[in-house]
Amino acid sequence: ARRWLLREIRTSGLEHLARSAASGKGTILCSFHVGSYSLIPFVLGARGLPVTMYAGFGEDARADVATWLDERAHRGDPYPVRIAGGTMGLRILVHRLRHGETVLFYCDPAPREAVRSTEGKRGLISVPFLGTRIWSARGLGWLRRQTGAAVLPTVLRWEGGRGHHLHIDPAIAGHDTSVDALMAAAFGVLERHVRHDPALWLRWADFEAMIAP
Repeated sequence: ARRWLLREIRTSGLEHLARSAASGKGTILCSFHVGSYSLIPFVLGARGLPVTMYAGFGEDARADVATWLDERAHRGDPYPVRIAGGTMGLRILVHRLRHGETVLFYCDPAPREAVRSTEGKRGLISVPFLGTRIWSARGLGWLRRQTGAAVLPTVLRWEGGRGHHLHIDPAIAGHDTSVDALMAAAFGVLERHVRHDPALWLRWADFEAMIAP
């Protein structure tokens, strides 16, 4: 697996990650459900770059991933990847960031069914996207506000005959950027990738539920 991750997945923008890591303020890799997004922490881990990923999937799935990581470590092939999730997951990310570490956060999940009405949108924010506005959780903005960590948009795309390509963009400018402005900037990056290749975004089935009135 490590050989495949290193040989078959091109990576660009590692210099942006190195620059952010050198600051000691922590790094938020802001990603989206684009392409083979779940491979991102393992691409970085295969290169020896530690990362803590926030996972929205359930405890059983997180336990399966943790077991696989433990097995690799016991076989002398460790990946410096940790998984956080559940109600305390974001606070774990804050702890990692305050220690100057790197975390991976996906910022484009669809809002829960319970908050699809036009009322009760506490915790969500409306952002411009694809000519309309959609609801998004504030998690990315909250992490930035709590830690001052740099936010680097990160996407793993399939580029036809050239294969997988992990893109790490420069940090979103402005440490004093408001939560609203930061979220708009992050979704602006996502929109650029979606317009380049719409089929790569895996949230189309949820898009109607994400539209804000």
